[in-house]
Amino acid sequence: MRSDPTWSSLANQLADTSCALVRQLTNTNNIVIYVERAAAHHDTAYAFRSLLLARIAQRGFSIAVVPGNVAHIAYQVQPMRHSEGGAVDQTVSAGPDHRYRIQVTARFHEQIVVASLYPDSASLDGNLQKLL
Repeated sequence: MRSDPTWSSLANQLADTSCALVRQLTNTNNIVIYVERAAAHHDTAYAFRSLLLARIAQRGFSIAVVPGNVAHIAYQVQPMRHSEGGAVDQTVSAGPDHRYRIQVTARFHEQIVVASLYPDSASLDGNLQKLL
């Protein structure tokens, strides 16, 4: 997975967003981050989380192995479909307009910030399904 450019790109995007959210909450890089486990319980999801942890550590943050009094990051992959009117709904579509949103939530004490990523590479579609 580490050598696959699509996974690597996705991990970098998610790490950048996650670290930016934590900095927004704490105004520092000197904070420990716990990345919550994905809803999917299979090897791909576990491997991606490990890759994400490595990318966050490369950005200067310490990683917690258990939740506690640290900054928490959660991410959720959601299938999206663009309707003809331009609105977005969250129904799963098997058609060519099948896209995903990754919602990232950072929490530190009682503060919460949320951001969404919209990966635009068609090559990610099959990979992102593995994280649902």
